[in-house]
Amino acid sequence: MTQTPAQDLQLSEEFRAMKNLIDRLKIETELGSSEGGFRTDVASIMENILRAETEDEVFARQDAGTVATKDYVNRPFRLTPEDVTWKMTGPAFREAGAFPFYALIKVTDVQSGDSLILNGGGATFVAVLDRLIQLGGLSGYENEGGRTLMIVEKPVASGFSVLLLKPVATGKKASATKTSGNATTN
Repeated sequence: MTQTPAQDLQLSEEFRAMKNLIDRLKIETELGSSEGGFRTDVASIMENILRAETEDEVFARQDAGTVATKDYVNRPFRLTPEDVTWKMTGPAFREAGAFPFYALIKVTDVQSGDSLILNGGGATFVAVLDRLIQLGGLSGYENEGGRTLMIVEKPVASGFSVLLLKPVATGKKASATKTSGNATTN
């Protein structure tokens, strides 16, 4: 009996971590949309508009909403794991073959100190961000206001570019030692 590509993926141990990521993000997005109450990402955008002190700021901030990660390349920002919200990609994007999830990340711009919300999808970006959270790579930087990261653009052979999340060295993690089994690593 011939298997479809989806059935092959379900049977393959090679993709276990990716399947676990998709299952976890599906649950998180479903819980986030059914909890009731007001969404914090929307509230944050509204709060930014409502704090405007001039008409010009009001008009500028209404366009702010979220900033695409592709428009925030090479600018250092701080991020904590609590400031990541997973969302389901819209049907049109999924039908076009896009990864089914993206992240809204509330960041603090290192240079200006402004808070803003970035939206980033793409399989590599989502996988790296999720794995950093799972490994505690965004934790332990509370004294610095979050882990300092930067999005960089990497050209690929097809002529397109992918966005990569990179660390920016600024200081030490509050607790940089991790114990695994009998060995301790830094």
